[in-house]
Amino acid sequence: MRHYRKAASILGSLTFGLFSQASYAMPKKPLPQFHCMMLNQTEDEMRDASQTIYYRSAPNDSASTNGPAESVIAVSDSAKETNGYIPAVNFLNKQVWIKASAIRRYVAVSDPALRCQPAIRADGKLGFIFSH
Repeated sequence: MRHYRKAASILGSLTFGLFSQASYAMPKKPLPQFHCMMLNQTEDEMRDASQTIYYRSAPNDSASTNGPAESVIAVSDSAKETNGYIPAVNFLNKQVWIKASAIRRYVAVSDPALRCQPAIRADGKLGFIFSH
């Protein structure tokens, strides 16, 4: 019985890994009129849980949080700042708000020629297309 559970656990892990890889490699459709931004933090700040930047449900400090912001963020080209916040799109493809001072234009330090384009994956979630 113990061997069965171990085999089932391994099989489950492999299946999850295959589906995770498949969703990562899903075709993506560029999200027109959106551009990539990134968190305005150092790597050390990103690793410090006390400095986590959260999405908000509305453009103010007292609005409920909608999860932590990812390191790369999709923002509309026509986004207007409201109360110090910018509307963005989260991983679930829902509008959220992020402090304007917490983000900056996307630039890959290791490869400044790398370009980023927000996109929608086949499963309807936000993704990004990175290219030269």
